[in-house]
Amino acid sequence: MAYQHSSLIESEYGLAGPLIFDQVHDGPDNDVYIITDHQNNKYALRQSKRVGKETAFEIETLTALAQSGFSSPRVLQTKSKAYLVTVDATQLVLFTYIPGTQVDKLEPKHLESNIIERGARKLG
Repeated sequence: MAYQHSSLIESEYGLAGPLIFDQVHDGPDNDVYIITDHQNNKYALRQSKRVGKETAFEIETLTALAQSGFSSPRVLQTKSKAYLVTVDATQLVLFTYIPGTQVDKLEPKHLESNIIERGARKLG
């Protein structure tokens, strides 16, 4: 898939192209793409349609989880050490890719491992 900001992503994050973009979510607030580089490394790119504090909060939360050793996606920095790129009134944030399935609704089986409680304890 051709992605309008492909060259920007390559230059800002230092990824070697060509990059393959697979859109996995088209929502009212965010679009999400899985990016695959020429070495088959995968990343998740979120293109936020709204610029605001929600992105900063998420970056801070995921960074705190990573620093505490909790397994979660890592927010990748640009070459200039920024956590996001603003372009055309949207924000682009690149994450490490963690394979899995999306959970739309929590069910008892999701709570059995106490993962939510463990995550909350890590956050303090």
